Amino acid sequence: MQIKKHFQETLTALEKLNRHISSNIDVTLNRLDEENKCLNVLMNESVENINQSYNETSIKMNQLEVSFNLISSQFTEQFESMSSLNKDKVDGLIGMVCQLLSKRLSPLETLHETLNKKFILSREHISKIQAIEADLAKISERKFNKPNVGFRACKMIYFKLGSILIDKYDDVPTNYGIHFNQSSGKFTAPLNGFYLIIIHSKGIEELNGSFSVKCIQKMKNPSPLLGDSRDLCCVSNKASETLLFELTAGDILELEAVTQGNKLSGYSTIEFACCLIK
Repeated sequence: MQIKKHFQETLTALEKLNRHISSNIDVTLNRLDEENKCLNVLMNESVENINQSYNETSIKMNQLEVSFNLISSQFTEQFESMSSLNKDKVDGLIGMVCQLLSKRLSPLETLHETLNKKFILSREHISKIQAIEADLAKISERKFNKPNVGFRACKMIYFKLGSILIDKYDDVPTNYGIHFNQSSGKFTAPLNGFYLIIIHSKGIEELNGSFSVKCIQKMKNPSPLLGDSRDLCCVSNKASETLLFELTAGDILELEAVTQGNKLSGYSTIEFACCLIK
């Protein structure tokens, strides 16, 4: 049937699009994974360098402490032995000791600044890695948690003057997510998004009159301008219509058969299909 072929072509196009998107996402994931590995290697090298520098600093600090203790001991001995010397000589000796300590401390201050820079760089690397991991989580969620929503239903109806809601469909070959109620003929949108709607009517008309099918949207959140429902389209007999509408979660779609004229007899096969695009 025409609508089935049309719906199958639509599903095939969507599958190709999904494969294309999945392929692009896989390429992106691989690239991000490589960047993550590079950042991990860089961070590990930075951590190793910091640990090595810290160990070297600790060794130098121990050496400095030993030297300081030795100098202090020597200074104490000399000071005690020089108690008879004048104040100028004592002050000169103290100045020499301070200069010696300053020379020993200067490399340690430079090393301390270098360690601080490496520490800041490591924190930046960690922030980049955390950002990449967050992006990977979002991409994985979008890739693997995308719901599958769609249905196709068929029903043969005999013409009766007036308007009637179409329910109790004869066949529902496709009902992904089970959001279409075969008994009531109503489809309830599970998510906000754009939905592809296909309606096809094919039948036989006799005598004077006309037959058409209307697609009605009943809105979960009524609009001040549109009210709580609106007609999306009207499909005459022996015709089809393909629509793309944005629905809100909780909106309901259903079909209404409209027969007009003095006298009309015959029947029509109605096919109703819908799927979530984005």
